[in-house]
Amino acid sequence: MASLANNRGAGGGRRRGQVLLEALIAVVVAGILIGGAAALMAQSLKSGTANKSAQTAALLAQELTEKTAAHAQQAWNTGSSCTVPGTCGIYNLAKSAHYYLVYDGIEKYTVYGGDENVPQINGVTYTRYFYVENVCRDSDGAVADCTGATEDPSTQRVTVAVSWPGGGPIAVSRFLARTANVAIVQTDWSGGGGQADMPAGSVNNQFDTSSEIDFTSVPGVLQVNQ
Repeated sequence: MASLANNRGAGGGRRRGQVLLEALIAVVVAGILIGGAAALMAQSLKSGTANKSAQTAALLAQELTEKTAAHAQQAWNTGSSCTVPGTCGIYNLAKSAHYYLVYDGIEKYTVYGGDENVPQINGVTYTRYFYVENVCRDSDGAVADCTGATEDPSTQRVTVAVSWPGGGPIAVSRFLARTANVAIVQTDWSGGGGQADMPAGSVNNQFDTSSEIDFTSVPGVLQVNQ
């Protein structure tokens, strides 16, 4: 009887030891699974935050791109004497230098040099700027490398870049074209020939060349010499 009791006692001890071992294994496996799930959740949250920041940056880039297009319509070529900050035309800006635009709330944009620090959006501070480059065309009128090609003064390439801590930059490029037409009226040619190019911002009384034309007898009238 004593031997049987001892066997039963030993068997019960083994079962209790087996249950304890299984419980420990379950705890370890659960810890591994929970740790892996937490890591996946953290990675997913991080990826979601990065995607959200990238989407915001893309919207900021699109906004500045539209601003440059609007400014180009207002001010394309304001002359070589333009200053920054100011209303410099898109064509007059130093190529590849960084700029940004601020709307005055009424009718025009002011051009500033450097990078713009955008106020925080969802706790993230973004930096953005744009730069311009000349556009050249080949003999067929297609856009080409400016080496050996002719510059097109009516087209500029504008690139907008946006960056943020730990991300970017996101860059968007766009071709802007001068589409507005400006007409001038000249009624006096008494200054004679010798002016190959129209003076910027004004109309005078000169012209390039003439042949068999009387431009002095009657002010504002061109007469063919008989």
